[in-house]
Amino acid sequence: MFKTRKDKVKKPFVYSTGEKVYELIGNSKYSVGAIRHSFSHAIIPTGCSSRPHYHLEAEETFYFIKGEG
Repeated sequence: MFKTRKDKVKKPFVYSTGEKVYELIGNSKYSVGAIRHSFSHAIIPTGCSSRPHYHLEAEETFYFIKGEG
């Protein structure tokens, strides 16, 4: 498992929906026995949304700092 800080993420995932995702904790090909979980800092601009999706390789946690989901 790798872990980092938002300001150290060099290339966040940017989607056509306007969503920008900074993965902070997740799987890494360099780790052994990584936990199948992802924790990210996501920014979704007002009026935009996250596209419906699922992950075969990991579960996700959502923690809302501002707004609603």
